[in-house]
Amino acid sequence: MRLVSKVSFKLMTIGLLIGTMIAFSAPLSALASKPVSVPPTNDGSTNTASTQHPASASPFCSNLATESENVTSKLNSLAGKATQAGSQQDQKLSADWQTVDQKVAAGRAQADAQRSSDFTKLEPKATTNSQKQAVQAYEAAVNAAVSTRRGSYDSARTTFRASATSVVGSRHSTVSAQLSTFQTSVASAISTAEASCTSASTGSVSSIHYTFQSSLQAARSTFQTDRSSDSKVNSQVAQ
Repeated sequence: MRLVSKVSFKLMTIGLLIGTMIAFSAPLSALASKPVSVPPTNDGSTNTASTQHPASASPFCSNLATESENVTSKLNSLAGKATQAGSQQDQKLSADWQTVDQKVAAGRAQADAQRSSDFTKLEPKATTNSQKQAVQAYEAAVNAAVSTRRGSYDSARTTFRASATSVVGSRHSTVSAQLSTFQTSVASAISTAEASCTSASTGSVSSIHYTFQSSLQAARSTFQTDRSSDSKVNSQVAQ
């Protein structure tokens, strides 16, 4: 069960790491609240024809490229760390299993030596043929029981590790797919906003921002929903 806890803890750590990505959409969304400067007309009156000016002149649109680049960079960095964490987990799990195998082998060697010593002490006490045959039968029965017990343990250990490897590997693939989907959704929201900023007028900035913000919220919601199954890994391995 100790190994199961390690698997669960490592995956939970990855989940927490990649979950922080959603925070980086805040700087972009905040830019939409800044007012758009509209130059006055030639006679000094206020120009109300804001729709004649490109949306790219707005603070939101003019800063979108820089802010989105920062967001994308941070997303890529965190995705890389998540992948690295998964690789480190696999290596740690393999090292833990190797340590267990070494301890099991050492314990068996010590038990074999002790059993052999006990048999050596027992055999001289058998003086008649029937006694010697009984000792031989006893030794054979003990050795067979030890072999059967070890075989059962090895089989159970192999089955457990295969199951753990399958579940953890599947989780890695799922997390990778979740990350890819989230990054693609964010990239799509950014490219759509950038295209709208280029073609639309300032009167459309609020709509552009709303669509952009809604897209990011949808990406975040989908990402969080997909991650809700992370906690099930421990129970899957324990079955």
